[in-house]
Amino acid sequence: MNGRLAGLEQVLDLDSITKQIRFALPAYSPPSPKPSHEVFLTVEAAGDASLAAAASVIYRDAPKVLSSSFDSTGTRLVVTFDQPTDGISVVPCDDYFSGDADSALIGYPSAICTWNQPDTLTVLLGNAATILPSQTLVLSHLEIGSQDRAADTNRGVTVLTISLPVVKTPPSIVLIGPTSVGECDTASLSVEGTTMRGTVYSYRTLNPLPSLASYLSSQSSSSLSLPP
Repeated sequence: MNGRLAGLEQVLDLDSITKQIRFALPAYSPPSPKPSHEVFLTVEAAGDASLAAAASVIYRDAPKVLSSSFDSTGTRLVVTFDQPTDGISVVPCDDYFSGDADSALIGYPSAICTWNQPDTLTVLLGNAATILPSQTLVLSHLEIGSQDRAADTNRGVTVLTISLPVVKTPPSIVLIGPTSVGECDTASLSVEGTTMRGTVYSYRTLNPLPSLASYLSSQSSSSLSLPP
């Protein structure tokens, strides 16, 4: 930036011999794609090089998304950024996902957005969430700044493609019901345990009885009753 002009914004007379000068630094084009760069600057008066000020300045890019995926249980989305942000604790999800289609995908308004780490946004999906791997969400950056507030807020959006988790947690289930049933009795069965979002139940039997096999194949809830 050697020789480039700094824009004069304000001059204040602090006393008879001291002035406070405020100016805008020129744009900086970094030599490498890092989130931030420390630059040492010297500003000189155009007519008198002896009037100068030196400072170390941090040029910082707005936070950018590195990855977006389901967690191992499939009940949360995890969005990571290239640097710590100013996100803190629990925040309204509509700060980040404001479109009707995106709100429906994450199950808003019961979805919960949390900054567990300054560089990680976690979205606990709502009860009616429908999003699946490889689907996309539009993330607004209007409320996401750098942790030190050195960067301007990114005014744009990022289209997130939600990927599968690296490790998947399999469901843990137990089928509860009687071990024997009389000819005229009704048997009630239920499934309990820990399952992921969007669990689908299906049943089959090793008994070749066609009517039983047909009945079980039509059931999809977590509980059922076997008629006599």
